Amino acid sequence: YNLKRKLCRGLNPWSTLNLEKYLRAHQVLNVGCGDKNYFFDESWPDTLIGFDVSHTFIAHIRQNSTGSYYIGSADNIPFPDDYFDTSLIFFVLHHLPFEMEKAIQEIKRVTKHYIIIYDHKLNDQIFKRIIQRIYWTIFDSGRQYNTIKEWHTLFEDFEIMDERYMGGLFDNISQFVLKIKT
Repeated sequence: YNLKRKLCRGLNPWSTLNLEKYLRAHQVLNVGCGDKNYFFDESWPDTLIGFDVSHTFIAHIRQNSTGSYYIGSADNIPFPDDYFDTSLIFFVLHHLPFEMEKAIQEIKRVTKHYIIIYDHKLNDQIFKRIIQRIYWTIFDSGRQYNTIKEWHTLFEDFEIMDERYMGGLFDNISQFVLKIKT
């Protein structure tokens, strides 16, 4: 797993969004948190809660990170409506065994302001798409990969505040900041 992450970082240099303004002094949910919190400083949120389906990841993050973590799934989040200011979904949606839209709607239900998503983008060029699919079949256990158009369709109920695409070889990493429409 760590070797895969190092390989991905080497092949896909990128700069991340400035997340501090969305996380500082907020209640934050980290959906599919994995074994550690990536891309942000854990001290920024007032409250940080994360969940993942992996017992191993949750055991590790509980020992090595601040915040509260539990076993859970993105299709049934046990918090009331509008509980979190911001929800984070970092490289999770393509792994879901159910439709992404179901998870997005459940995360939207518990989020007041922003949903921040990092995930893969399926290239529009057929040759690059074939290479991506081969790579993802070998190195990633994902089930669903979206094109830009598919991401935009999925986010029709939101205002897209920021959107970036990066990745050294295939421009295959998507970053979105979605604002909940009131």
